[in-house]
Amino acid sequence: MNSGLLPTLAVIIVGSIVAGLQISRYPREEAKWLVVSFIAHVVSGIAQVAITDRLYGGGDMFGYTFFGGQLADALAVDFRGLAPEVARLLFQQGAVLPIAVSGSDSSTGSMYAIAAILAFLTTANTYTLCVLVAILAFLGQLAMYRALREITSGRERLTALVAVLLIPSVVFWSSGLLKESVAMAGFGWAFLGAYRLMSARVLSALVPLLLGSIVVAVVKPYILAAFLPAAALWFFLQRSVVDGRVTVRPLLGVTLAVAGLAAFAGLTAIFPRFALDTLAEEAATLQQAGLSSIGGSNYAFGDANTRSFAGQMAFAPLALLSSLYRPFLFEANSLQVAINALETAALLVLTIRVFVINGLVGTFARIWQSPLIAHCIAFSLIFGTAVGLATTNLGTLSRYRMPLVPFFAYALIVLAMRERPVGRKTAVQDVENTRSQRGATASIENSSARGGPSAL
Repeated sequence: MNSGLLPTLAVIIVGSIVAGLQISRYPREEAKWLVVSFIAHVVSGIAQVAITDRLYGGGDMFGYTFFGGQLADALAVDFRGLAPEVARLLFQQGAVLPIAVSGSDSSTGSMYAIAAILAFLTTANTYTLCVLVAILAFLGQLAMYRALREITSGRERLTALVAVLLIPSVVFWSSGLLKESVAMAGFGWAFLGAYRLMSARVLSALVPLLLGSIVVAVVKPYILAAFLPAAALWFFLQRSVVDGRVTVRPLLGVTLAVAGLAAFAGLTAIFPRFALDTLAEEAATLQQAGLSSIGGSNYAFGDANTRSFAGQMAFAPLALLSSLYRPFLFEANSLQVAINALETAALLVLTIRVFVINGLVGTFARIWQSPLIAHCIAFSLIFGTAVGLATTNLGTLSRYRMPLVPFFAYALIVLAMRERPVGRKTAVQDVENTRSQRGATASIENSSARGGPSAL
């Protein structure tokens, strides 16, 4: 690490300044936890390198650093000639490069390009690049919390902060030079842009939505494939729920369904491997590859030779169960799996508590009456099923499912809270009342500062 100590420190210092400016906009009660999250991301970025090197003897991040560093050196020599090819590599368009790289037409090639860009700006040192990605992921998650903060208040706002920025697996797996970490850096901004778009703030939505979506699309496009229908449901319920009751709006539903299908068709046209039939074949291929590998935490269900979409969907319930709640405590056979098991056990306990408090019908009613909760559950179910079908190792499962954890944890914690008797008030009215109270408080404070009546 000595050769990369100074650039790593420089990245931490600059990142701290940028993060500090963002955090300073929040109240002190929230800011202190945001600082904790930032520090945890930086520490996790450093720990990722040490753990991957010393415990596993290597990993993807070292390959990204090696090839990215070589491309960065080549960029320094001939930037004008090579920059367009690095851009083609980023978008998986068959780049002509001065070095041979495997997987140049896949998300792996995109990671090489991202590593090259970051190494060109800083240095080709794994510690530096991991810390830089960790800081970018923190800023992305902070953008996601910014959106959730506008929707929620009180205990739910604190729940959103914890779910997005403080859950151990989310912090750890978003803090390295990995596809999931880069995806979270973009996903948070895409989420903020999507929320602003649904709130009719089109101009302020376009840049974060487009740039964030591009980042996610080049490294983990199936996140967008799961996010699109969940966001459509959110948009539909946001305009259909009045006074806690859903008003049937067929035209809106049909319009959103058509728009969603068109968006999904566009996504699969750009990334053919995520068409339904191709996705089923790829899931079967990943299952077969996982079963043929040697590992103490491998698991299997169903038939890996089943390559049809309908055949894979037959395994969907088991896949979802594995994705959301495994490893179970009794499956822990290593420290890493044991830590994962504690987190999934907490999610399982929360799920049980949700149904105990609300009952089966009441749980579904609360989900249906809350557009945000419905979105979180829908995204978790879709993304969790996909991850469960494609993963056959308990050790990597925690990393692959990480993007859904903030949404699932937030939904469970809110649903596990005993619902307050609010009569005919809607969630929107609650938020408006809270804003009015804050406005009154601010007016009193300003008046007090000027020596007005409240100073007495």
